[in-house]
Amino acid sequence: MAQIGPLLAVRSRDEFLCAVLTPPQSLELESDGVFWDPAAAAVRLRRLPSHQLWDLSLWAAGS
Repeated sequence: MAQIGPLLAVRSRDEFLCAVLTPPQSLELESDGVFWDPAAAAVRLRRLPSHQLWDLSLWAAGS
């Protein structure tokens, strides 16, 4: 998992997701302890609106 400003990238065993978070969303992830658990963070990111989330799993797999 990596965060650069509002950009959050999460790589789990099965997926690679990127999202642009608002400041409250970023604080929520940190305070819930999800920030350090890539699988849990991926689940949370999937709940974001589609305009904030990019699924790069196929790209990362080389397809």
